[in-house]
Amino acid sequence: MGWEDMLDFQTAINFRLLQFQSEWLQQNLPCLSEHTSIVMQLSFLGISVLNFLKNNMGLICKQRTKFPDQGTEKHGIGVRFSTTHKTSMACSLFLMGTHFVVLLLLLNGSVTYCNHKVRAYLSESMQVISWTISSVAVYWIVNIKSIKFPWLLRAWWLCSFFLSIISVAVDTHLRITYHGELRLQDYAGFLSLLASICLFGISIRGKTGLTFIVPNGITEPLLNGKGDKHSEGKIESLYGKATLLQLITFSWLNPLFSVGIKKPLEPDEIPDVDIKDSAEYLSHSFDERLKYVKERDGIINPTIYKTMILFIWKKATINAMFAVISAGASYVGPYLIDDFVKFLNEKNTRSLQSGYILALAFLGAKMVEMITQRQWIFRARMLGLHLRAALISQIYKKGLVLSSQSRQSHTSGEVINYMSVDIQRITDLLWYLNIIWMMPVQLSLAIYILHTNLGMGSVATLAATFAVLLCNIPMTTIQKGYQTRIMEAKDSG
Repeated sequence: MGWEDMLDFQTAINFRLLQFQSEWLQQNLPCLSEHTSIVMQLSFLGISVLNFLKNNMGLICKQRTKFPDQGTEKHGIGVRFSTTHKTSMACSLFLMGTHFVVLLLLLNGSVTYCNHKVRAYLSESMQVISWTISSVAVYWIVNIKSIKFPWLLRAWWLCSFFLSIISVAVDTHLRITYHGELRLQDYAGFLSLLASICLFGISIRGKTGLTFIVPNGITEPLLNGKGDKHSEGKIESLYGKATLLQLITFSWLNPLFSVGIKKPLEPDEIPDVDIKDSAEYLSHSFDERLKYVKERDGIINPTIYKTMILFIWKKATINAMFAVISAGASYVGPYLIDDFVKFLNEKNTRSLQSGYILALAFLGAKMVEMITQRQWIFRARMLGLHLRAALISQIYKKGLVLSSQSRQSHTSGEVINYMSVDIQRITDLLWYLNIIWMMPVQLSLAIYILHTNLGMGSVATLAATFAVLLCNIPMTTIQKGYQTRIMEAKDSG
């Protein structure tokens, strides 16, 4: 009876939660798009104001030491507008006008699904203000001579795209539920979604495409402060100029694959590395951090580990986030597999909507897992190469200034092993370091799923897991001893 009472109690709680969720959706779904719109636009307007104040304060501080802008004189003859810039301006003005028309309809008494008129007025008013700021920002890009759209503008276009999807989806659902007719606001919503899709694509690409005509009649693209020129015969780095979408899908490699699939690649057909991935840049960056550690600790010969941590911690943190998200997304499928089996066995009683939700959950989780997994693998290898290049350059520069006494205490074989073996071990550590962050997430989710389906039987699984880990400790200790002896033998050689 005890177990039956507990099951009845759990069933009652689940029923109450479902009932509460259904009532909450019925009350809040009509105003969901308005609530989301107000929150997003308040954030956008607040960040815009802070960014405006920051830029103006910077101009005031620099006013006393103002120099003539040679770039303005150089590019001041004329500008050639690109299709991207014209499209972004047209879409921004169109969205501003569309929301202004919708606001006028609301003021004239047009009916909305949301019962809170003030929220609807506030949402549309803020939309008009936000798209006015967006239009002004797109126009002002010509004056600041930027090769890319500002990050804030691109973020707003991305958010407005998802906001348009939510708005159209909610309105469509409510219209089908209440058997309503198409209104002028609905047509405006569909047109706004099309304009948001265009801006979404532009924000992913990120480039304005503007070119300026110099006094000698030559048209050249904006360099945006990058004066470094690649050596003749070298193709510009594909990774360095890749857009966000290309970085996610690795499509920046397609030009290289299109040539390599036809014939073996020649040296002049291989793109150059980006300036931030070059050994010279990485060595200089490592030197700067080493100098900072010396000044902070007041030590002439500080430990190299602190410098390494300062050199990699930002990218390593981002990489760890990708690894943790990948580990978490990989367990969405096992968690939902029981619901999927129940849906297949109860197709006559379960709604088709729940099946679509399950399919979308599986698809979304797999896409997130695939993207994040490839990102953390690629970034871990790239970060290892960065650290390898920096450390090898440091050892090489140190070897150039070694005294005769130091050369006698460090054999040539030992120095070679530093560069070929020890540094490789350190770079491999960056790869295995992500396993440390992933293992607790994977273990916790696995135990939770087992506990949900098996109950107390999951405790035995946890005990067996820890037993296997404890049995591996003696083996790894012995392996470490053998590896140390092998390295000592190589150094003596």
